Amino acid sequence: MSRINGRTTDVDQPPKTGEEKRAGDEKGVFDRLKAALTEAFAAPDMACQPLTATEVIARNRR
Repeated sequence: MSRINGRTTDVDQPPKTGEEKRAGDEKGVFDRLKAALTEAFAAPDMACQPLTATEVIARNRR
């Protein structure tokens, strides 16, 4: 690692391995899922509407 202006840089770091890249990809997927769930559960109960199984299946086919 190199230090420039007191900050560490990864200039001297070896390239990431496939496992490290997958771990980074998984973290991104997890962060997006977490954000989507946080948004979904932040909605007030009054915003929810009952659906039948047929409506859910039709909605998910789109």
